[in-house]
Amino acid sequence: MNKAYKFRIYPNAEQRIMFAKMFGCVRFIYNRMLADKFAKKKLITPAKYKEEFEWLREVDSLALCNAQMNLRITRKMLNTSENRASRARRIVKVIRQTIRKGR
Repeated sequence: MNKAYKFRIYPNAEQRIMFAKMFGCVRFIYNRMLADKFAKKKLITPAKYKEEFEWLREVDSLALCNAQMNLRITRKMLNTSENRASRARRIVKVIRQTIRKGR
């Protein structure tokens, strides 16, 4: 059985900056990979984007890899949704501003 816990955190100023960087980088990777997919480019891993964008090295690499996983989940939902008009709302409800990290 899987368990999930929700925590409310109260970060200090330094931690807020770290979270802002991490959320921004994850959002950037997700949007960049989505744009590359629509441009019919070959999808590459987030590690390859670090060569082009040096500032991506500041954040946790597992969070960036999870952005790639979220993109795959989104693509799967787009392919299986029966009502194309409401698919964007459904995706927004499922994948919000989240980061997942390893232990």
